[in-house]
Amino acid sequence: MINLDFLPPGKDHRAQDIVVSGLDLVEGLAYDWIGGHIYWLDSRLNRIEVCDENGTNRIVLAKDNITQPRGMMLDPSPGTRWLFWTDWGENPRIERIGMDGSNRSTIISTKIYWPNGLTLDIATRRVYFADSKLDFIDFCNYDGTGRQQVVAGSHYLLHPHSLTIFEDTLYWTDRQLNRVLSAHKFRGKNQTVVSHLISQPLSIHVHHPSLQPITRNDCVNAPCQQLCLLSPSSSTGYTCKCIAGFRVTKDGRCVEEETPVLLVMKGSQIVDVSLKPGDKSSGIITPVVGVENGLQVEFDKKAAMLYWLEGTKKANEEDGGNENDN
Repeated sequence: MINLDFLPPGKDHRAQDIVVSGLDLVEGLAYDWIGGHIYWLDSRLNRIEVCDENGTNRIVLAKDNITQPRGMMLDPSPGTRWLFWTDWGENPRIERIGMDGSNRSTIISTKIYWPNGLTLDIATRRVYFADSKLDFIDFCNYDGTGRQQVVAGSHYLLHPHSLTIFEDTLYWTDRQLNRVLSAHKFRGKNQTVVSHLISQPLSIHVHHPSLQPITRNDCVNAPCQQLCLLSPSSSTGYTCKCIAGFRVTKDGRCVEEETPVLLVMKGSQIVDVSLKPGDKSSGIITPVVGVENGLQVEFDKKAAMLYWLEGTKKANEEDGGNENDN
C-alpha cells in the first residue's frame, strides 16, 4: 500500500491511501514535486510504475530486464528529468530512464554487487549509491562518468541501506550497526554517528525546501487527456501517456483500443500476457497479488471487473493429483 501523510504545522497527521491494489513488495518510491506524480518500483512484480499524486492514471513505465530493483530517486529539473534506480539481481547495476519512460540506459555496471541505497545531489547533478556487499559509498555524474569513492573500509559502514544528502553532508542508515551515520559528501571525512537508538533503520530522508527547487512545469498547458510526464528529450518538455487499453493521439487525447490479452494465474498473482509471440507488453490489467489457491479466472469487459475462484489447499492438491494420473 502507498500512503500519503499530510504534515501541516500544529495539526494531527492525516494519512490517505493512494494506491492499494496491484502491489507486492514496493521497495522504492519517488515523488515528482513539479509534475505532481508518484513513481514506485516493485521488486516482486519487477516493474516501475507511475500515477498522478491522487492515485489515478496509473501506467507501467518500465518492466523489461528488471530483476531485483531497490533504491529510486528522480530529478524533475529542466535539462535533467531523469529517474534513477538500483538493481542487485542477475546483472547488478544502476540505471536511469526519462521520467516519461524514454532513453533508458545503464550508467554503472562495474565494481558493484549489492547496490542498495541511492540518492541525488541535485545541485551538482550527481548520483550517490551504497553497496551493502562490498561496503562502500560512491558517487558519479548523472551519466555515470566521474565516479569517485566517498567511504569504504570503514567500521562506520557494515551494511548501508539508505542514503540522503543535505548541503555538504551525506547521511546513511546501517542495518548491521543499527545506526544513522554521516560524513562529508566528497571525501567521507568527519564520519559521525547521528543516532544509535534506532533498531533496524531502513529508509532515511532529509526534508528541506532547498531539496525540492521549484522550476517550470511544462505540463501546465499541455493537452494531455490522462497523464502528462516530464521528458528529458521531448521538444515540448513533456510526453502525453494513456493508461493501458488506450492509445494517445497527436492532440493528446486517449482513444480506447481493442488489445487481446491472456489472463494468467501464476502462484499468488493474476497477470496479463500478450497473445503475440515475443511481445512482452502487458499492463492491461492491474496485477492481482495475494491470491490463495487460485483455480480459475474470468473478466467482464463491460464492467471492467476481474473475477477469480479460490479453493482450499487440499482441493488443489487432489485436483493436481488427478491430472497427473491422466
